[in-house]
Amino acid sequence: MLLTINIGNTSIWFGVFEREKLTRTFRLESKGNIGVQKYKQNIKKHLGKDPIHEIVISSVVPAHNIIFKQIAMDLFEKKPLFVHDLINPKILRIKIRKNAGEDILCNAVAVKTLYGYPSVVIDL
Repeated sequence: MLLTINIGNTSIWFGVFEREKLTRTFRLESKGNIGVQKYKQNIKKHLGKDPIHEIVISSVVPAHNIIFKQIAMDLFEKKPLFVHDLINPKILRIKIRKNAGEDILCNAVAVKTLYGYPSVVIDL
């Protein structure tokens, strides 16, 4: 199974995929200093014993990247992949502002994949 983690300024969304089917989602708060142990407890509670084989993280909060990399290693013994390492806008011929977050990049890739060109992505 694939665990996806979308780290935003106020929430952290988790999605579990079995092949291409989204089988589960859950959300945790990202505001404040919740602590690594509390994150681990909540993630374990939501995932149970589901076998996680891969982890992909999209983050607009760089300070959380090291935390969730460590959580992935501790809970699943897996090194997570980060979207910023996986997607190159130039190769995909996507025009993105230099300071655009990974959430916008993911949205652009999804629109290109699902609908093709020309397309416009608006993130509110």
